[in-house]
Amino acid sequence: MYNKILLPTDGQAISEKSLKHAAFIAEASNAEIIIVSVAETSFASGLPVAENLSEIIGALTVMAEDNVKKAEQEIKESYSDIKVKTQVYEGVPADIILKIIDEEDIDLVVFGNSQKSGFQKFLIGSVSDKVIRSNKSSVLFIK
Repeated sequence: MYNKILLPTDGQAISEKSLKHAAFIAEASNAEIIIVSVAETSFASGLPVAENLSEIIGALTVMAEDNVKKAEQEIKESYSDIKVKTQVYEGVPADIILKIIDEEDIDLVVFGNSQKSGFQKFLIGSVSDKVIRSNKSSVLFIK
């Protein structure tokens, strides 16, 4: 039923829950999982380039790389037959996820609920909300 499953991860515990769901579905469907983590760098837009800013973006990118490596390792330890691909980007998470959905012809996106609410959700926006409203793929939302 599914050929490609996109698993966005930010390293939170809920991402681990969504990873298990994605792996189960991938195993049952003989699907590939594409794990993606995006270092959120939109805060830097319009700021003058400075060494401190580069260091912050670098640290965020390293965290994103660690997130996908950890998720890939967890899948491979429990589900050795699943094909896994990892990708790390810098930018606006929702925009990058939507681009990946189109470019990779994703059938299913598996999201974890990060429990943002109120002012935090207003400031940051909800990546999953933007993706749900703007994409052609099915979305599984894990709480």
